Amino acid sequence: MRTATLVCILALWHVNLTADIEITATPRLLETLVSTNLFKQGGRLYIQGSPDSPCYLFLESPRVRIEPPRIILGAHLTGRVGVVVADGCVGAGESFNITLSALPFAQGSRVGLRNIELASARYQPLIWAALRIGDQRSFDTDLGDAVARLLRSVELQPYDLTVTSLAVGRLTVQSGALRLGFDGRIGSQH
Repeated sequence: MRTATLVCILALWHVNLTADIEITATPRLLETLVSTNLFKQGGRLYIQGSPDSPCYLFLESPRVRIEPPRIILGAHLTGRVGVVVADGCVGAGESFNITLSALPFAQGSRVGLRNIELASARYQPLIWAALRIGDQRSFDTDLGDAVARLLRSVELQPYDLTVTSLAVGRLTVQSGALRLGFDGRIGSQH
């Protein structure tokens, strides 16, 4: 709360805020982030179809743990995969647990996961295709864009806060925590 108050005060004074910040994410925090940002439809992440589709594939009950140097994501996969015929799904139904593990990485303002591995040998080609991760076995996101979206969502009119620079300098995986350090500059315009 103090950081938000400081940002507001600096915005009123038309100054730039430069900061070196470290965030520590525990498995519980990562699990909460995954649940609230990905598993949005009744606690499910639909990979194919929707709650109203006769054919579907979804993940639920995500679990996160940290085993340095990897982050482990477990979930329950449920699916009815086949062909839609007369408002029904003609095909096989399956339900089982899967476990993915990955190495977190940071480059510039981008953070992500690489060298993603699927622990379960059951239906691997189908799961890889459904997850749409591709042959690179990695995905990432721009942290600078995410912070910029967050700042745009804050009502500080008539001031406009912008991210003028953001770089991830440190990312470490320790027993029980992911530590992310970044340098950034937030400016205000009136």
